[in-house]
Amino acid sequence: MSDGPADPRIAEIHHALESGRIAAASAGARQLLQDAETDELRLKAHALAGMCCFHLGEYAPAATHFAATAEGLPSRPAWFRVALARTLSGAADAGAEAFAKAVAADGEDAVSRELTVPFMRFDYAGALLSAGELDRALVQLSRIERLYPSLPSTEDAVVLQAGVPALSHFVNLLLEVFERRGSKTEAKRWARQFARTIDDHGRKVVTEVGARRLALRDVKRGGPAR
Repeated sequence: MSDGPADPRIAEIHHALESGRIAAASAGARQLLQDAETDELRLKAHALAGMCCFHLGEYAPAATHFAATAEGLPSRPAWFRVALARTLSGAADAGAEAFAKAVAADGEDAVSRELTVPFMRFDYAGALLSAGELDRALVQLSRIERLYPSLPSTEDAVVLQAGVPALSHFVNLLLEVFERRGSKTEAKRWARQFARTIDDHGRKVVTEVGARRLALRDVKRGGPAR
């Protein structure tokens, strides 16, 4: 990768994206892709074009652009973007292949350290839910579920420091998957069983989220399921 100065057009496109001017960003990315003088700039243009398509809900072309970048400049974030776009485009199997590559990718650079595997699983599960792939979403969430009982606390500060999604966000997403499956009884059973494996703070979180989504009553450690 070049150590030279960044092309100013990249910053302009990023700024347009961040300010919500998606059409302008998309036009700039297409032009940059057409004019790119080097392979590196072309791959960056693909990434920007993919972001524009993704923002517009055009997931299939976004996946094509993201894949071009991931294949030329492989990284955890690059393959993760491919996984999300493919999944949301309806290509669940291809999305799963890209997600496996994201998980296996080197996570030692600064960006990848922030994009931990549990957070990737969480966002990927959200994409699977949106795509109607409910069983696959549950598989990803079950792998996150195992992490909370081993943490010293389920307080957000501790959980996030460990690179794991906040417990309330996790519980809310998992219960949403159960609801989409029409499995309210199963959701209540899961909430009560899971609550018994975590600390007092976590049980309060499960009760609060469960009450909001399922009219779930208080859950207690080791108590009978009501």
